[in-house]
Amino acid sequence: MTVTVALATAEGVVLGSDSTTTVGFSTPAGLQVGQLYNSAQKIFEIGPANCDFKSGCSFSAGLAMWGDGAFGPLSWRAVINEFWAREISPRTDPIADLSRMFLAFLQGKWAELQQGQQIPQNLPIPDTGFALAAIHKNTFEVHAAQIDLRAATVDSLQRSDIRVGGDPTTFYRLVSGFDNRILAELPKNGIDPAAFQRTVQQFSIEPYLAQMPLRDAIDFVHFMVYSSIKMHRYKGGPATVGGPIEIAAITADRGFRWVLHKPLYESIGIPRGDHTP
Repeated sequence: MTVTVALATAEGVVLGSDSTTTVGFSTPAGLQVGQLYNSAQKIFEIGPANCDFKSGCSFSAGLAMWGDGAFGPLSWRAVINEFWAREISPRTDPIADLSRMFLAFLQGKWAELQQGQQIPQNLPIPDTGFALAAIHKNTFEVHAAQIDLRAATVDSLQRSDIRVGGDPTTFYRLVSGFDNRILAELPKNGIDPAAFQRTVQQFSIEPYLAQMPLRDAIDFVHFMVYSSIKMHRYKGGPATVGGPIEIAAITADRGFRWVLHKPLYESIGIPRGDHTP
């Protein structure tokens, strides 16, 4: 499980995510079990982190992801790096639509893996979603979109749009004022879902988010991810959303910047020997 939040503002796009991932596998005894890992990477900068960025002249981009945590036998880190090396780095001309280019690259790479017999021919492409934000050469604004890999769809984000990947339950409770799962239960109790939504619309805080400055958007995204982590901790059962929070901002004047980014030593479990009572 994951929670990933993307918020488009007038100043740029903010991406936020937790770090927990669930991996299923078979034991030697044949049992199907799941393992939680709390240091997964779900936000990636596209391209080397040490590239100098100059507004209007350089390329800069980042993405947040949710869903399947691997691309067949490949890690997402390897796939995203290959996308940069093969499709972005050699180009000198402006990129018309990075989101569709990324989707086409993933589809082609999946076919390549099948042709090379690295995955079964009938294995469906991963059920993974992405929120991608980029500044292209010769432009002075951030372009963002949500990509659904298996459905092969691209949905552009407009200013003030919010996209939540993974588990959106906490988002709906805090922003819309109700648990989104209740909509499926209302007809069973003779309640019109449309009438219910009209009634609760007055309690939504979403209209107040449209004009947020970048720093307030960063705080809001952190609030959403943090609240989702706490909800999963206390709702009972395994906490499938958790681990360090990561946040990145993509703006036209500065490119991709980490706001919160877990250092490698964060992957070492407590105690690390660095605690002073």
